[in-house]
Amino acid sequence: MAVWDGSVHSFVSRSEIELFFASVLGTYSQEGMAKFVANHVALEQMGNASCRIDCTWTMQRIDGSVMRDWRQTYVFQFTAEDWKIVTSIFHL
Repeated sequence: MAVWDGSVHSFVSRSEIELFFASVLGTYSQEGMAKFVANHVALEQMGNASCRIDCTWTMQRIDGSVMRDWRQTYVFQFTAEDWKIVTSIFHL
């Protein structure tokens, strides 16, 4: 399952999120991924209870070579319990 295909994923529960990312990480590992590195992380407040975080992700093999990289934006909303990701946007 590739997240590069333009598809949209919506999750209702934490277990759905865990299942999705377990599948994605399994696929990446089969492709040779050893780790992710986040660079150029920027935070922007959007009112009292929301913010946006932008970063550049780099997926690396065990030898440190780059498999792929991309920019991603996360929009967070503060709820009564904690901060929650409302949406995530890939910038290819």
